[in-house]
Amino acid sequence: MLPRVKYVGNEAALKQALYQGLCARQQTIDVRNYMVSPSEIAEIYRQVLNDNSDLFYVNGGLTWNYSGAYVNYVVPGYDSTYTDADVSAYQETVQRITGMMEADWSDMEKLLFLHDYLVTHCEYDLSYERYSAYDALVVGSSVCQGYAEAFHALCARSGIASSLISSRTINHAWNLVMVGGENFYIDCTWDDPANQWYEGYCNHTNFMRSRSALAENHDGTDWTDGARNVYTDVQTSTHFDDAWWTDVVTAVPMIGHTGAYTLSSNSNNFYLRDMRTGTVTSYRLPVSAVWPVFGVQYSNWNGNFCSFAAANGLFYFTMPTAVWSASPAGELSSVYTLTQNELSQGYAYGIVADGNALYYSVGKQACNTDFIRKALPIQLGPVTGECDGFAYEVLSDGTASITRCDKSGNVVIPGTLDGFTVTNLASKLFYGVSGVTSVTIPATVTGFGDDPADNNWDYVFSYCYDLTRITVEQGNPVFCSVDGVLYSKDQATLICYPCSRAGAVYHAQPQTICCTAFASNRNLKFLFLDEPDTWWYTYAFYNDPALTVFYMPGGAAAQKADMDRRDGRVENGSSNNLWCSLVSSESLCRLPAGLRVISPEAFRGTELPWVIVPAGCTRIEKNAFTESGLVYLQAGTDTVIENGALPDSAVVERR
Repeated sequence: MLPRVKYVGNEAALKQALYQGLCARQQTIDVRNYMVSPSEIAEIYRQVLNDNSDLFYVNGGLTWNYSGAYVNYVVPGYDSTYTDADVSAYQETVQRITGMMEADWSDMEKLLFLHDYLVTHCEYDLSYERYSAYDALVVGSSVCQGYAEAFHALCARSGIASSLISSRTINHAWNLVMVGGENFYIDCTWDDPANQWYEGYCNHTNFMRSRSALAENHDGTDWTDGARNVYTDVQTSTHFDDAWWTDVVTAVPMIGHTGAYTLSSNSNNFYLRDMRTGTVTSYRLPVSAVWPVFGVQYSNWNGNFCSFAAANGLFYFTMPTAVWSASPAGELSSVYTLTQNELSQGYAYGIVADGNALYYSVGKQACNTDFIRKALPIQLGPVTGECDGFAYEVLSDGTASITRCDKSGNVVIPGTLDGFTVTNLASKLFYGVSGVTSVTIPATVTGFGDDPADNNWDYVFSYCYDLTRITVEQGNPVFCSVDGVLYSKDQATLICYPCSRAGAVYHAQPQTICCTAFASNRNLKFLFLDEPDTWWYTYAFYNDPALTVFYMPGGAAAQKADMDRRDGRVENGSSNNLWCSLVSSESLCRLPAGLRVISPEAFRGTELPWVIVPAGCTRIEKNAFTESGLVYLQAGTDTVIENGALPDSAVVERR
């Protein structure tokens, strides 16, 4: 029987089944439900391996058993030298690398970072024994296949479309990426020289290239992604063939959206580029970036060998005899000067951030075989400080996040601390705090949470028991306050209702209520949600013993509240909260619009719990609601309510 040329079943489901089985290292993978022939399974299996660099421990061997025309089970081949610990180390490394990127970076910024990271943290394997993504990322050494597979894996984790490209003519592998609907080639291997250059050396002549530009040094026309000849079948863009990075031979580290670099042809300047706008500012280097020829007086090498790395919210760079730093605003500072012993061994060539340290290399020339790698004697990791009763951490973009507040009473959060702009409040900053009665948030604060990229609005003010008011300064682009209650700028999200805010009644119409927004409230008894489709998260009303009436006009909120009651999350309040009444529009007793006076005894003994009196009612006389079940009454601001007119426990709202 002739095999089918193309599989016509559910290919995506079959690939997922194979991938999951390989991730679990199953000895046999059941594919009976997919009606796939032997010739089809071999091709699809190959595609799964080609598309998923994290399957580096699968050796590519495959056998199967079948009955009739279709395969029943496939039997993969695994490389037993890789352990579960190796797989975990690989996954953790990929997560760590991609976690270094800012959440709002563009695909171009991400690609530049991933390219530069791989080039500066992996060495070409001249033993030709390492060839997987694991080797490139965890071991730090591989041939071209490992570079390409590692880059493909990093792109996949970053949400960027990429493919593995190979050519038998030149026995080489690289990548094809898509950005903005256009295709470009990236060859990390050939931007990383096989001979030993200085720390941080990173060429860019094979970054974001068109087919015609890459073909200048990639011979042959048999470029394939395994399914097609991309040389002939894929159109590429020439948009970046003459881009600014073509004369940059060092990694381009970024702080926020600002990238720092030098040009190999300019020995006097360094440049800070806004990656979003393309705006470039030139700054003078502290001294001319001319490296002397070691041991030869009055003779210098051609070219600029200054190299950049980013850490602690600063750019660090090497000069021949020292390491300097530059802030994102271009302010320079000397960090470290080479010792006489180091100068007897060479000059500073290059710098790179690796793990928890910055490393610089000392050698006699830029391309050397005897570089001495040294850790820079400065603290890496978060820069922290304390100022005016606040503790803070400097973020990667050079701004500050407040991590602790030692103040009580009326707390005013400053817009700057020690010169750092305050842009973030750490998660649980005021969680469970007593003694803080009000908080003012400056216009500069635009994020909450331990990871500002996540911008988690929950918990910052949760269970801050004495808090009566939150105020947001005018001009804040993310947050606002309405009568002391914290909202998102568009008031679509209610973030926090202070625990000790005065008043027994509150009306709101947000689309969303954050987790713990009303938790442990001390005074609120009647909450009216006037937006029919409000949604709230778990524990929004945790431990609110005073809250007895919950109103909404219907829609999704009423359905959710009813569901939560049945599940015990409202009726029991997830804790010790007893919500006595879930009120709908029909449950509110609205007295006639023409009513002017409510006389004594008018509602004696009635069980009406919630009554709305028309604004035109001028007087409610003594004993009008005596011995009644009234718990809430809404009246006009000018309505006179005589002493003894209502039960002592009834709450009056003036509207």
